[in-house]
This record gives sequence, C-alpha cells and structure tokens, in this order.
Amino acid sequence: MKTLFLLKLTLAFLFFIGITSSVDAQNTMVWSSDLPPNDPAYVFNSPTVRYKGDTIEVFGIKKTENKNVVYIVQYNLEGDTISTMEFGKDSVINNDIVDYNFDVFNNLYILNSEEVTEYERKGIIQKYSLDGQLQWVQQMQNPPDSAYQPYRLEIINDTCLFVISGKYGILDSDFLEPGLDVLMAFHTNGNLLWERTFNPYTEISTFGTGMVAHQNNLYAFGTRWGGERVLINIDIHNSLTVHADIGVQYPILNVQTTPDNHLMLYSNINYRIAKLNLDGSLVWQHDYGTNLPPNVLSDKIRGLIIDPDGNTIISGVHHDSTIVNSIFRNSDILTIKYDSNGNILWENRYEYGEINGDYANCMILKNGSIYVGGRTQILEFGQDRDYMVLKINAESGELTGTYCYDTLENNDEEVTSLAVFDDNSVVLTGTINPNINSPTEYFWNTQLLSDIILSSENMEGGADISVFPNPIARGNTLTINGDGIQSMRIISTTGQVIQQKQMLSNSMLSIPIEINYPGMYLLQIQTTSGAITKKIIVQ
Repeated sequence: MKTLFLLKLTLAFLFFIGITSSVDAQNTMVWSSDLPPNDPAYVFNSPTVRYKGDTIEVFGIKKTENKNVVYIVQYNLEGDTISTMEFGKDSVINNDIVDYNFDVFNNLYILNSEEVTEYERKGIIQKYSLDGQLQWVQQMQNPPDSAYQPYRLEIINDTCLFVISGKYGILDSDFLEPGLDVLMAFHTNGNLLWERTFNPYTEISTFGTGMVAHQNNLYAFGTRWGGERVLINIDIHNSLTVHADIGVQYPILNVQTTPDNHLMLYSNINYRIAKLNLDGSLVWQHDYGTNLPPNVLSDKIRGLIIDPDGNTIISGVHHDSTIVNSIFRNSDILTIKYDSNGNILWENRYEYGEINGDYANCMILKNGSIYVGGRTQILEFGQDRDYMVLKINAESGELTGTYCYDTLENNDEEVTSLAVFDDNSVVLTGTINPNINSPTEYFWNTQLLSDIILSSENMEGGADISVFPNPIARGNTLTINGDGIQSMRIISTTGQVIQQKQMLSNSMLSIPIEINYPGMYLLQIQTTSGAITKKIIVQ
C-alpha cells in the first residue's frame, strides 16, 4: 500500500503542475475528491473532516428529497472511497437537523426539528451506532397542548444528553403561545431523566450560542427578560446555579474551557475575547479594535485554541484600514496569540492581495504549527472565492506556508475543516459552488496535501530567474529577469503582502521598493512554469 501511495503522490504532483490553476496548489496536492462527483449536493452546513488511523472521514448535513440526513463518507489515504452512509432517515418526515454530536464511542446523536403543521414543530432525538444501526428514538412533544422547537444538543460526561428547546403552547392550529426555554436531560440509553422549564425573570429566558459542556455540568450564557446577561451552571442532577453579574456584556459566539478550569469566550461582533472564572467573574478581556466599513456589520473571530501552556490563539476575519473605494475595504485573516494573562505574544495579519476579502473558517494546532483554513476573494473585480490555508509557526507567529486552490471555473470554494497527520500532511474539506448565481447548490470537496509550504521549489525555467540588486536599499528599484514572468509579490515574515505587481513584459519586471522597515522578506515570483520564492534583504 505504501508503494502505491508514493506512486500516486508522484503522479498527482506531476499532473497538477501541468493543469492546476493555483500555483500554490501545485506544490502539495496528492489527491482531490468531489462528493458527489459531477453532481451538486444540496448541503445546508459545512462539512467536517477527521481521521482515524488510515481512514479519513468527512461528515455534515445534506438535504435529500424531503429529509435532512447526516452524511458520512470515508476515504483511504490513496483517495479511494471506502464507504458512504446516511444517518437520520428513520422516524422523521420533513425534518431539519438542527444539531448532531458524537460520543467517545462514536455513537451519533441527531437532533431533528420536524414539521407537524405549518406553525408547529416537534423535536426528535435519534441515536445511531456508527455502522448505521438505529439504537433508539425519542420525541419531544405533548399533544395537544404544547410543541417543541429544539435548538442545541450537548453530551455531558458521556452519560447524559442535554437538549435545549423552546416550548410553545398550542392555542389553536394557527397560533402558538409565546414559549419558554426548556432543558431536557436524557440518559444515553434514551430514558428521559428530567425536564426543566426556566423562569425568564429569575433564571434565563433565552439561551445564546455560547455554551459548553464541562465535566458534569453545562455552562451557558443567555439573557433574562429585560435584557440582563447571565451565566447558568446546571449539572446532570438538575442542580442549577445562576450567575447574574458576569463580566462580559457583548454578544457571545462561542465558549471553551481551559486546562486550568476557566471559561474562554469570544464575540461574534468585532475581535473581542475574554477569560472568565466558572462563576462568570472576569479574569481578563481584550478588544482588538476595528476598521469596519459602512457596508460590513462586524469583524468575526472564527476559531479559538488553548495550547498546552494555557496560551490562547484566535483567528478570523478582520478589516484593515485600507479603503479601496466607496464599497470595498480589505479584510484579512488575523491570527493572534495571547499568554495566560491576556498579553499579546504575536499577531499575524495575512492578505492574499491588495484588494482581497480573506476569511478564516477553521483553525487547528499540530506539531508546533497553527493551520488556518478559509477562503480568499478579489473583491473589486467580483471574482469567485478560492480555497486558502495558512501554516503559522505557533511559537514565533511567522508564516511558514500557504495553499491556494482555484478550479479555474466560476466557482466558489471555501475550506471549512482541517486535520493534520503526524507527518505534517494535511487533509482539508470544504464546499464548492459550481454556479455562484445559484447560491444553494454546493458539493463537498476533500483534498489530501503532503504539506503546506510557502511555494514550490524552482520549477522548469525557475533556475534562470535572476533578481538584483540583493540586498537592496529602500527606495531603489528591484529588477527581475527571466522567461515567462507574470507577477511578483513581496511578503513579510508574518505573511503580509507588502507590494505586488503584474507583468509588464514576459522577460523583465521592475519595481521600486516601498518598504518602511529593513529586514528579510520573501519574494514570490509567478511565471508561466510555476512559482519561485527567493529571499531578499531590504536595507
């Protein structure tokens, strides 16, 4: 198998050098697989990827004729499809899957919202083993006086399921009485343990998106009637504690626990992050600030990692101060590392080009590097979105690799999940829209990369490229000579594109160096034969 894998890797490398539109993608792609091939799947959510041994698994929610299902496809390391399975078709009609989760035994729990009438829905929970066998089904409904709209499913200590729903009184077939949030606890064998309806005045009226399971407890942020923000802590025995005087008042997108038993949370408005004690009291918080243009609602943090030393790393989309025109303003992938006390250790701002919308969706930490996946788009010209992956040194914040992939069609590509093997090979998955004029049609695309690097080695013709003078003084003109030159970019060691220029001729390109700070920079030259990266010293 290993020999076959190496052979396929070599063939794939040579193949993509010849035909792939993305120069960065030529470096490292081993294989690429679409699901389903040549036929769009109508996917509601973004796929996730993980690996177990020699098996790569991609899963997400896919719409079928009148039902939503959790779809799982497995690949081997050579890119061959091992299996495809659909979960959730049993005991539901006209359903939407609102949440799903795996336990440590890889059992799958699915939370459905099923239409009863035009105005009424009920909640259905299903448990499946990973071989596709339905273990049990539970319905959340008490006809004829109430209906449930489920919101979220959490697994607590691998023994208990917490399901949060809105409970609505049914006054008649066309009207629902305003509801209250309710929490149901189920044993993993399907038995209902207890149900709790929250008092909206003294406990909580609306759950937000920020909640996390920790040990035997659920920690959840929300609001009371009147708008007061609260943190509740409820355990598997239905013991509730309400913390009303929490230190953060802005909307909360996500919450994670830290190794030292704190809550780390971030906002879905701007670059705001905070560390709290388990009782909601503030330890530290930081607001990075914003340069939002008038047509954009917010910057967004899209991922948060706590490393083994207690440092916090965030990444997402942040608009810089460059105003392109009255409509567009650059957005960059901004990655920041904080120490355990909230001090910034480093920041890495990456922009693919001068007029680009760069956006992070996912982030992982592996082998001393941070991998950030998302998309890039040239805004001013309305071009489609392309896959983008960054590799950043977790200690220094230095950019050590980039990967960009474009199918050369009028497609939107977007990385939604990453996994990294011990040998630094990367498997990514995301969505491709084959027609940006039909925004609901997506299929999944999964790729295996041998690594994420800054550029390919010198390809055919690359050895004949000359750059002078080097070192070069600020303000002087840098000249690049060689065949088939198309463009150049000067990139800082933190990943920012400092200068770039398109082809004026196919044999020589000159550019005055407009760099404020001396140091080492990366010069990336794109030619008709590939990409070449050279180091230049600016004095």
